[in-house]
Amino acid sequence: MDAIEVDPKCTGEFVEKPEHGHRIVLTFTVKTTPQFRADQGWLITGHDFAIVGPDGVTETALVTGAAFMCHNQQEWLPTSPFAPASTYRGKLPLDTRNTSGTITYRPPLFGIAGNGGWEWQIPAQ
Repeated sequence: MDAIEVDPKCTGEFVEKPEHGHRIVLTFTVKTTPQFRADQGWLITGHDFAIVGPDGVTETALVTGAAFMCHNQQEWLPTSPFAPASTYRGKLPLDTRNTSGTITYRPPLFGIAGNGGWEWQIPAQ
């Protein structure tokens, strides 16, 4: 992950207020190797993220239309599966009640085994 922004300035044409109160925008650069199998269908989606707030409560319903309206579609992280030997850059917006805490990413393949994934702290304001 390249950056975590809390309540960034929106650049989209039809900006809406976030449903849960705040936006957290994650910026990624994703690189695949030539050995990456396109038939794996890997992509990064907001549905695989959660935020553990400072109160210890895990929030999982982070994908809303209002979150995506913050940026124009050409700024989004691609929403189709990645291809071999490719680089992708883009933003992934989350709609949350939290402005601090821990962001967790647990893709489905990791969930099958019941472990693994990534965590990042939301930067202080």
